[in-house]
Amino acid sequence: MDTSFILRHATIFRNAIEQIDKALFFSPCMKNFPRGCCGDTSLLLGEFLLEHGVDNLRYALGRCDNQSHAWLERSGEIIDITGDQFTDGQRVFVGKPNAFYSRFELDFQRNYTHFYDDSSPNNYNLLHDYKLIVMKCK
Repeated sequence: MDTSFILRHATIFRNAIEQIDKALFFSPCMKNFPRGCCGDTSLLLGEFLLEHGVDNLRYALGRCDNQSHAWLERSGEIIDITGDQFTDGQRVFVGKPNAFYSRFELDFQRNYTHFYDDSSPNNYNLLHDYKLIVMKCK
């Protein structure tokens, strides 16, 4: 899977989120997209990429001072569609770590699995939101 394929699909997913009336989202954090929802958005994007054949994804969470940020990684590349919640982050980023990502100390990382495999109450909200987003991706 090449970088341009992942970038194209990440952009499609980001555009779809922006087209949805925020009042329709069940997950409280998605109502403020992209602010404060990088973790949930990374989970949703991971599912979308898996469904489109992108494998070997990792979920990463980094911290810098009193801020945290989550993104996906694959083969040493970062996949992020919420970096623009920070003044120096990009709207959609797929590529090798740059100065923006280097400032975050990696706090947590794991292999990405389907977000809905966990039965937490928030996953019901995320599954609803994921279906809304995917409908806009078509």
